Parts: sequence; C-alpha cells; structure tokens
Amino acid sequence: MGIRWKSGSGPACWAGLVISLGGSLLAHNVLGRAYVAAYRSHMVNPLPLGPTIALNLAIRFAFGLLGMFLYVAFRPRFGPGPGTAALAGLALAAGTYLPTLLLLAQFGILTGPQALVAAAWSVAEAVLACLAGAWCLPGAEAA
Repeated sequence: MGIRWKSGSGPACWAGLVISLGGSLLAHNVLGRAYVAAYRSHMVNPLPLGPTIALNLAIRFAFGLLGMFLYVAFRPRFGPGPGTAALAGLALAAGTYLPTLLLLAQFGILTGPQALVAAAWSVAEAVLACLAGAWCLPGAEAA
C-alpha cells in the first residue's frame, strides 16, 4: 500500500485554489495597498512581479497539499467528515499561517487590527480549504 498521488492531487489542487484566492483577497482587497507596499519595502532584493506571483502560488498550493495530507492522516483517528477536515485546517493554520503572521507583526508589516483580521482570515481560509479538499476526496462519502 502506498500513496495514491492521482486520487490526492485533485483535492489538493482544490484546497490550494481556495488558499490562493483567499490570500489574494486578503492581501489586495482587505489589507490593501499599504500592506503590499510595506511587505515589499522589507525585501532586500524585491523580485519582479511574475516570479513573486509564481512563488506565492507554489507555496499556497503546497499548503493545500499539506492540508490534504493532514486530513488523510487524521481520518483513521477521527473518522472521515467535516469535523476532521476542520481539525486539519486548524492544524494547517497553526503550523503554517500563524508563525508567518507573527513574523509579519514583528517586522511591523501587520500591526494592530490588521494582524487580528489577517489571523482570523487565515484560520478561516485554512479550514475552508481543507473542507473543500475533503469534499472532493475519493472515498470521502461522509465529508
């Protein structure tokens, strides 16, 4: 028995798509231009826009893959379903999003209410991504 990459790549792509769309909405529409400018001002050598977008998308789709890995790992212990997917989303947010948000707060890129909005948005985004991925996972009849 091994990893079935074909059956897991579709749900991981759905989760990555939710994470990518959510991150773009957060950065550009909710936090606004001031956040993007502050983020770019802290880069030593800012990358051109194309490679920056490609790298950001690759990281977010990797987060989607990690979220689906966590869901599949949690299923034997907690059973299939939306509760397990939400738990995987919380674990994903705690391990990936929240440490990054703490760094952004330390650098002064996210401050005050912006940091709280970004944290709440990120947790909700991770949970929704895992729910979306679990919903289309083969054999997830209860999800």
